[in-house]
Parts: sequence; C-alpha cells; structure tokens
Amino acid sequence: MKKLIAFVLSLVLFVSAAPCAMAAQYHSYEDLQKLYDTVVNYVFKTEDTLKRILTDEEDEFCAVPMLAAKELLLSGEAYTDEDTTYAYNGLYDTLSMLILIVQRDGSLTSDATLNILKAVSDTIYDENYTVVAGEDAAKAARERKAQIMALISNRGNVTADEFSAEINKYYYELYDAAKLKINYCNSFFSVMEFTDVKKNDWFYDAIDYVYKNDLFKGTSKTTFSPNELMTRAMFITVLMRAAKVEDAAADEAFSDVRTEEYFAAPVSWAKKNGILDWVAGDTFEPHKPITREEMLACMYAYAKSINFDSSSYDMSLADRITDLEDADENFREALSWGFSVGVITGYGDDSIKPKNTATRAEVAQVFINLKLVLGN
Repeated sequence: MKKLIAFVLSLVLFVSAAPCAMAAQYHSYEDLQKLYDTVVNYVFKTEDTLKRILTDEEDEFCAVPMLAAKELLLSGEAYTDEDTTYAYNGLYDTLSMLILIVQRDGSLTSDATLNILKAVSDTIYDENYTVVAGEDAAKAARERKAQIMALISNRGNVTADEFSAEINKYYYELYDAAKLKINYCNSFFSVMEFTDVKKNDWFYDAIDYVYKNDLFKGTSKTTFSPNELMTRAMFITVLMRAAKVEDAAADEAFSDVRTEEYFAAPVSWAKKNGILDWVAGDTFEPHKPITREEMLACMYAYAKSINFDSSSYDMSLADRITDLEDADENFREALSWGFSVGVITGYGDDSIKPKNTATRAEVAQVFINLKLVLGN
C-alpha cells in the first residue's frame, strides 16, 4: 500500500472543513488542523484511485507535508507561526497536487475536469508562487494561465486534437508548479523515519541536516545505521554533494576505481582539485573505511580549493590537542586546522584519535560543522 494512503488510514481525524485560500500571512494551529483534516478526508474519498495511479515519487513528496503537519499538530505550541505557515502552505499545495493526480484517471478535457483545472490554477499560481519561482517565472505562468482560460472559453475555435494537446501540456505545467511549491515547503521540514535515530541522540541534529540536504540518506527506508563505518568512496561522494558539484566527469582517477562506479565522478573531481593528494600510489581503496585524519585532510584541501580564509581563527588552539603526534606527519596540518576552526571538536581529553575510523554519525556531525565554518 502507498505510504501516503497507509499513513492516512492510520489516522482517526475526520473533520469536513474547506481550507481557506493560501495567502501571504501566518496560519495558526487551527488553520493547520482544519486543512489537515480536509486533506485526510480527500485521501479517504479518492483512496481507490490513488492506489492505482499514484507513483512512488508522488507518494514520497506528498507524504512529507502530511508527516510534517502531524508532527506540528502533536507538538502543541512548540513551534512558531512561521513553522505552521510553511506546513500549511505545503499541505495546501499537496491538496492541489492530489486533486491534479486524481484527474489523470479520466479525460482532462471533460467539463468537470476543466473546471477543476481552473480552480487549481488559482491556488497554484498565487502570490506564494512568486516567492518560490521568482517574479519572471510567476509572471510568465500567469500569462500562460490567462491564455489557457481564453482557450477554454473559445474551444470551438480549435480542433479537438489541438485543444486536447494544449490542455494536456498545461496540466503538466500545473503539476510541475505544484511540485515546485511542495518541495520548497518540504525543504523546511525533515521528516525522518529511522528507527535507529532518536531525538535525544547526540547525532540527531547532524543526521537531520545531512538527510534534509540530500548529502546522504539511510541504509534502508527505516534505518540510518549511525554507527556503521563510512567508506572513503562514500565520504568523497558526500563531500562533492556538499560542494554542490553536479557536472563532474567519471575519469579513471585510480586503477581500482572503475568509471561505472557511483563514486567514480566524485573521486575524479576530488583528485583533480587536490583533495586526494594524501593518497599514495595508484590505488584509492574506495571501500576502505575512512579515518579521521584522512577525513580532515580532504576537508582541509577542499577549503583551500575554494580559497577559504582561515586568518581570523586562532590556530594556536591546536596546541591543546593531546594526541596530534599519533597522526601521520602529512596529516597534522589538516588536523590542526580542523580543530582550530571547529570542523572537529575532539574528545573530552582534547584528543582527536586521528587513526580511528569514522562512523556515519560522526561524518554527519563533521559536515554540519563544515557548513557552519565555510558558510556555503
């Protein structure tokens, strides 16, 4: 059963209430509750259709606003008006999206569906769309909307095939716009369903950050495996994602990295940018767990590659490290830098355990630290 439908079927909220139009204003818990109940009711009413036509991707991004709204509603007054407004807006656009999806089950050119498309157009291309898409895109979308409304009013002036083709095209333009708005609101909420990550765990915020920012996901739909070791290949992949590099080529950077491997492009990018200068020889050993000193060598080299200025930091803080001499000599500068700027904080005795391998949770924490330091 689809995640969204299974989630809704587990609820006991049954209130029939029409949502107020989304506007550039704060929405209260009461607004969110009413809209939440409306969406639940709509999913119940269209359950059979959604089971047949809802894709896995649609199921994923439509479920997030429902889960975020549920978390807010269960929290009492723990969140701000801004939080409830983002949840409300995401949920409102999810309702529009679900209505659009259900229309796929019939003719898009029927009178009933055309009336629905008119109404959904108004909710999708509202003033919030300008915030999400930008003024130019919003202006073009509204001009396109006016063009389609005129076409519907004068459908007798074109052939049936021409009318159908134009309405189908507009349907998917609306669909993409609704998805854009949903994902925008979803970006403000991280709904993790990992059974091995609890809110009182020291690494919760770090894993929340890497999950929310698509740096790395779980090892399954229900587990993150925070204590599992991070491999060199995965670490470099995450670093490239954090750097927001999307066009790296998969070259034969090392003899043991095949171009068809998922990490080939990240490793090639890292080698070209001097991030892997610490690797000796022609092999990378991609599946070997990365050590803390190797991890910091990569981050230090990356910071230098983007001309990060460390001059405002007190580098003498590294003098507190109690086990720096345990690190290989060529890693000590990177470790000193990382400790001084705050990428790593060390343990209670000011040791950094450079030879220890790094867990997924530790890597997540280091990446949120790096974000705070570099600010990009």
